[in-house]
Amino acid sequence: MLMSICQSRITIKRQTSELFDSQVAASSISVSRNPNTTSTVQVKKEGTATAGTFTITGTITEYDSDNVPSSTAVSDTLSLSAYQKLAITVKEYDVVTSVACSAALVSAGVTVTCNYVGNDGGSIESQTSIVTDFPAQFVRKDSSFPVERFGSFAKEKPDLLIPYDTSFTPEIADVVINDFTSEKFLIEGRPLIQQIGIGQYWRISLARDKNL
Repeated sequence: MLMSICQSRITIKRQTSELFDSQVAASSISVSRNPNTTSTVQVKKEGTATAGTFTITGTITEYDSDNVPSSTAVSDTLSLSAYQKLAITVKEYDVVTSVACSAALVSAGVTVTCNYVGNDGGSIESQTSIVTDFPAQFVRKDSSFPVERFGSFAKEKPDLLIPYDTSFTPEIADVVINDFTSEKFLIEGRPLIQQIGIGQYWRISLARDKNL
């Protein structure tokens, strides 16, 4: 069994600009993912052409006359016409706590996607944990890393074996952290499901370089 040879523990984090996974509209959607910098929020609705509103609630940082910062609760309501798909907040949030959808959108069952966006229109990504303290086995394929010219850096590309679990699916560009050594890797290529006896496991190609 793979579990018996797993000598490491890992954390897998996903880089995303989404406040939450895309889902059907609800009267209140809780938000647990927040950006590393102040961001506006872009809302996208898909499905039945229905007019409605989205209310984004969270906090921003304000400064008093002595330049002392404090968090202030704010909300921004976005009104979308029936055929309008996108809208963006005027306010820039430090933290977003919830997104509320109007009754018409909930009844229509539209799909909601919310992303953090910078002033330049680009996505602002953060990392969210997919799984923590999970058993794994690193397979080091080459222990030598030749550096052929000045200014180059070594890349290590081990494989990772982890027991198959229905609660999560590793994806390309996920960050894998070795909990014992704090080493960080990126998943390269599509993870494969393989089998040992009656047990299944993920075989994942990793890459580590100076940018992680």
